[in-house]
Amino acid sequence: MKWFKGSIALLLFSLLATMAVLGRRYVNDITTTQHRINNSKMTPTFLVPGSSASHVHFNTLLKQLNKMGEKHSILKLTVKTSGKIVYKGKLDTNDR
Repeated sequence: MKWFKGSIALLLFSLLATMAVLGRRYVNDITTTQHRINNSKMTPTFLVPGSSASHVHFNTLLKQLNKMGEKHSILKLTVKTSGKIVYKGKLDTNDR
């Protein structure tokens, strides 16, 4: 009977230790994710060309803005008449 109580105590300790390790890993993962989200917050600027303009309409303006201060990435979206969205460029994780 004494060995039975000892094995239950060992089982409970093992379960507690496993939960602690898994909990710590979960907290680290969540913290890393939140850190990435916090670092990637930015205020997007949408530039929509008129009906007779093309997707290169704002290229000169964007180049001038990026020369003035901190350079930001550019993501251009084109919506086709079929409803398909085509994108060119990428967003950098360091943009703020």
